[in-house]
Amino acid sequence: MRFGNVNLCKHNLPFRSPFITFALPMQKGLEYYIVKLLTQHDCVIIPDLGGFVVQHESAQLLPDCIVPPHATVGFNPLLTHTDGHLAALLMRSEGIANYREASALIQRQVSEWKDMLRQGKVLSLGELGSLRQNATAQLLFTPGNLDFLPANFGLSPVYRKQPAQQPATVISMRPSYLRYAACLAFMLVCMLLPYEGERYVDTATLDPSIWVRPAVVEPTLSEQPAEEVFTIEEVAQQLINTPAQSVETVLACKHHLIVASIDQSSADTYCAQLQSEGHLGAHVIPYKNGYHRVAIHSYATRTEALQAMEALRATEPRFAKAWVFCE
Repeated sequence: MRFGNVNLCKHNLPFRSPFITFALPMQKGLEYYIVKLLTQHDCVIIPDLGGFVVQHESAQLLPDCIVPPHATVGFNPLLTHTDGHLAALLMRSEGIANYREASALIQRQVSEWKDMLRQGKVLSLGELGSLRQNATAQLLFTPGNLDFLPANFGLSPVYRKQPAQQPATVISMRPSYLRYAACLAFMLVCMLLPYEGERYVDTATLDPSIWVRPAVVEPTLSEQPAEEVFTIEEVAQQLINTPAQSVETVLACKHHLIVASIDQSSADTYCAQLQSEGHLGAHVIPYKNGYHRVAIHSYATRTEALQAMEALRATEPRFAKAWVFCE
């Protein structure tokens, strides 16, 4: 056959008319390219059939195993308008230079699949899963082994080890005169033992005066020292009007009301500012991590320190995060 000055039959070149396109068979099945696209995209649309959609699910705790986060594939028959990804992949993989020819290959494969489904056959799509058509002409998709998805790499369910069931031990309840004799002897011993009431013996002795456990005398409420309680206004006024403490007094107090934790130079400056504002008991407590704590006052007891903290938080908004440090 000659076309112009070129003998196409001599050089074994396929004749391609500018008006007619021949769809050559694919080297690999269409399901292979669908799986390949699902590893890169969350949705692959097959024209005139439907779309496969990747769905991500979180971890689940089941009675017998723990399912890690994984991805599954669903099928939506309403996604029939092609997006061109499948045809473009065929053009790159099969060496097809014409988009219309790649679309014709896909359409021919889809037509064969639809004929199988109408005949009631199950369409196998390899590791992707299978499709079948029910009595109402609806397409039902069953996912297969989806380990090819990147979200499922290296993840598998962790099953709990079930305890081995031990065979039940059957105890024979044969009548025995010795059993009845033992029960009778135990009852006689219980009846003959004297009842001692509230007596309690720690060691073997003949002195009956120590048989009774000595009663523990609980102190009455009147014997316990009552803690002095101040209102928030009284403690705040006491905190402001407290005179300057000596170094010995500050060191003797073990409960400090902390208002800042900063570096040494900033702590000294802030302490001087507090003293100038009337908080004459303010001082700096060095700390090993480089930050120094600024105490606005120190107290001998924890109760006094906590009362002062609540009063300071209520009266001074800038000290809302003040806290008590106990050495």
